[in-house]
Amino acid sequence: LMVAALRACEDMADGLSDAAAAEEFGALAATSAANLDRLCWNGAFYEQRIDDPDEYRYQLGPGVHADQLLGQFLAHVTGLGHVLPREHVRTALRSIRHHNFVRHLRDVDTVQRVYALNDEPGLVLCSWPNGGRPRFPFGYSDEVWTGVEYQVAASLMYEGMVDDAVTIVDAVRSRQDGFRRNPWSE
Repeated sequence: LMVAALRACEDMADGLSDAAAAEEFGALAATSAANLDRLCWNGAFYEQRIDDPDEYRYQLGPGVHADQLLGQFLAHVTGLGHVLPREHVRTALRSIRHHNFVRHLRDVDTVQRVYALNDEPGLVLCSWPNGGRPRFPFGYSDEVWTGVEYQVAASLMYEGMVDDAVTIVDAVRSRQDGFRRNPWSE
């Protein structure tokens, strides 16, 4: 989010013909993006790097967080383009789709709120395909949120991954079909 915000500031300063501010914000955005990529990219997705995720409650550690690219999504929506390396964005989205999409929510133990259950499909907010799930992960990690599902689907669309996007949208629509749940309250 910060990298996208800095790029937006650069764009606004440029629009106001403030070359000095645009240059400053652009440099900060480039440095921040490079640091984020260097510190958090693990070759498959962006992860929270923390020595011991169990030292503090409600961390995600090496988890695949579904909205790890929220800032990138907002950059696309606002016409700013890629703020992170394109191929890393595409690879992270493939990881989110592969690891967080669940065909049957009965396979997910959730102790919080239940927005999808039993035979329903959905995209959970976090998964730990390589292990390392914290003893007390952030509270909503096993939930399905339609807003995040749509954000991931839209991000997949921006990257040309249409079939994966449609899979997620179809899952949402199958749950919010007017029989299981109100189609106007997703």
